[in-house]
Amino acid sequence: MIPAYRSRKMMAAPHPWEKWRMGTVAFAMHRASGVVIALYGITHVMVVSFALAGEEGFNRLMDTFQQPWVLVLEMLLVAVVLFHMLNGVRILLFDIGVGVRHQKALFLGLMVVGAVVLTLTVIITLPYIQGRELA
Repeated sequence: MIPAYRSRKMMAAPHPWEKWRMGTVAFAMHRASGVVIALYGITHVMVVSFALAGEEGFNRLMDTFQQPWVLVLEMLLVAVVLFHMLNGVRILLFDIGVGVRHQKALFLGLMVVGAVVLTLTVIITLPYIQGRELA
C-alpha cells in the first residue's frame, strides 16, 4: 500500500531525457572537447616533427595543409576551442559564485558569443577555404 503522503507523481519513473539537462550536456561536451584538443596537440607535435625530416618533406606537408578540406577542419577546431574556452569561463564564474542561479542563460549567452566569433572567423577565412592562396 502507498503511504498517503507520497503522490503517484513521485512514484513514476523519471523520463529518459530528464537526466540530460543543460549542465549535464555542457559537462559531457566540455570533456569531449578537451579530448579533441588533447588529440590535436599530440598530432600537432607529430606534424611539426616532420620539419626534422628535411625541408622538402615539410614543404609538401604544408602544401597539403593549405587544401580547402584542411581549412574546414581547422574551422571545426576553432569551434571546439571556442566552446571549451567559453564553457571554461562559465565554470570559473560558477566557482566564484557568479551566475549559479542562471546556468542555462549563461551557457546559452556564452554560446551565442562563441557563434558570433566563429562566424567572423569563417567569414575571414572563407576566401582561403574557397582556394585563394594563403599569404
